[in-house]
Amino acid sequence: MDNTNFNLFINLFENFNINNLFMLLLKLSLIIGSLFYIALAVVTVRQITIMKKTLITETNPVITIIGFVHLAAACILLAYFLLIL
Repeated sequence: MDNTNFNLFINLFENFNINNLFMLLLKLSLIIGSLFYIALAVVTVRQITIMKKTLITETNPVITIIGFVHLAAACILLAYFLLIL
């Protein structure tokens, strides 16, 4: 390992502290949590489509729109966590 690579390696550990570790864990947990939330939104949309086949009412289009808006909001939340944080 030459001297410049060694200096970069040392600088990496000099800048490492407990605050950076905490922020990294916070960001990682928010991203994982939003992935689980997207899975929940997908399951909700799937349940709405099954419900529309078995229970026919006048509010089916409204409920479908709400389900897809919920899924879109979950995807936007994940994009926010990935791009901004």
